[in-house]
Amino acid sequence: MAMDSVSPHDLDVLIDALQNEIQECGELLSLFRDQEAAILDRNHTRVRATQAAIVEQTGVIEEYRSRRERTKRAIAKSLGRTPVMSIRALIDTCAEPTRPLLHALVDEVSQLTLKTRRHARQNERLLARSAKLH
Repeated sequence: MAMDSVSPHDLDVLIDALQNEIQECGELLSLFRDQEAAILDRNHTRVRATQAAIVEQTGVIEEYRSRRERTKRAIAKSLGRTPVMSIRALIDTCAEPTRPLLHALVDEVSQLTLKTRRHARQNERLLARSAKLH
């Protein structure tokens, strides 16, 4: 089934949410790098500041993810599909011209999510080691 029955607005909202999520994940990665530098410099004030910024940025990302999920559920419902279907399954119902863009955006979000989780774990280990040294 093609996405012809889905409003262009809903599709634009989904694309916009994915693009914003990518941008915000990039910002989160930058904060993790700043935090890593602060840990290695043993700059406790900057470590605390970056931690606060990371928490705030994580909230921003969650807002975009929620928006994306609401939009995905609405599109699935409008297609007569189950609202809990995966976004990749939903993309496969899209018209061909839209499908590659959506797949690329979802792939980028997935890759950035993995990178941010990796950086979070790495910084946690650095902080734990740093705490043991003091």
